[in-house]
Amino acid sequence: MRILWVVPYDIRTVPCMTRAVELSRAVTALGHSVRLVYFHDLDRRRRFGALRPEPTEVECHELAPPLLGLTKVRRQLDELASDVDLVQFQKCHPHCALPALAVAAKRRLPVHYDWDDDEVAINRETWRSKTGRDSPLWRGVWLMERALPALSDSLSVSSEALRSRAIAYGREPGSIGWVPVGADLERFDPRARGLPFRAREGLDGPVITYLGQLEGVSHVDGLLEVAVLVAARKPEARWLIVGGGFQQSDLERRAADLGLAGTVRFLGYRPAAEVPEILAASDVMVAWFEDTPATRAKSPLKIAEYLAAGRPVVATPVGELPRMLEGAGILAQPNPPVFAAAILQLLADDEARVRLGRGARRGAEEVFNWRASARRLLNAYGTGSAARSTGSRAGD
Repeated sequence: MRILWVVPYDIRTVPCMTRAVELSRAVTALGHSVRLVYFHDLDRRRRFGALRPEPTEVECHELAPPLLGLTKVRRQLDELASDVDLVQFQKCHPHCALPALAVAAKRRLPVHYDWDDDEVAINRETWRSKTGRDSPLWRGVWLMERALPALSDSLSVSSEALRSRAIAYGREPGSIGWVPVGADLERFDPRARGLPFRAREGLDGPVITYLGQLEGVSHVDGLLEVAVLVAARKPEARWLIVGGGFQQSDLERRAADLGLAGTVRFLGYRPAAEVPEILAASDVMVAWFEDTPATRAKSPLKIAEYLAAGRPVVATPVGELPRMLEGAGILAQPNPPVFAAAILQLLADDEARVRLGRGARRGAEEVFNWRASARRLLNAYGTGSAARSTGSRAGD
């Protein structure tokens, strides 16, 4: 199968594009051909540098973001779609979804929508965190998100919340494929201990790590309150906040105000190649999400990579986390004393950390890896009647 795969952001700099990069690599490894189209973000490249290179296994095409109108993007996609069997787009952003739909219709190709986030909720929460006001764009985003499941021949979702939304919008339950986030099992070695990283960073005691961007719906401010409580009982423990974004400077000031300057280290965005060593150096991984529409719909990449690294996790029981963390960690309410107690419990129990770490790796090997998700995606293509009628065969 030959797939034209269109995504709305810069795959080199935007963390959420990991899904497209890794799924396209995995689909290619299964014998298919992917032409991955993305839009560059020169400002993010200047501020953060490249988090990853283009995948060498996949044919990539970098486009400039449209300034006025979508005609040029449609023409570019039309040229790239001349010999493909299916058009896929990720997320509901108009500059990505509308040209993809137009090209698929013109060439009578099946079109697949990979729905991986509640973009309405993210748009509104991000605007509120930046400006204190509601987004002026959210109604337009809602219209796109509402219409696309019906306009697409096949549909994949990353979470049960999005599946329920698609059904509410009129999609038949049997026509929706579940394609969760995953991790590259070969990149993460659960036996590694990250000793070189520990030595370079001067880490002698327990290490608690958060991995993820500090923008949008990160909710890392709650973890700082937890860090204060953990430090009172375990002053030798160190926290690593791995990720960047517009919230980082505020979080650094907040940490200093709480007396955590020597306890919590903000490492900023790190290249994807460095992440396995950082996780290997960690004893407990954490994920704190408030219960919001955006977090209920998430299938968090950080959790899949925690699992692949074979590290126990303490996380709030929101959205997909209970399913992802079965046998791999402790679910704790987003209440600082409760969450801190769960971390301290794990730090004090070597046997529990080993047992949950093994459960974490097992979860990654059995479900939450990119190869398994790629197979689910290929199966999802077959749920669209248009895909069947044109002879596209998922899993060829």
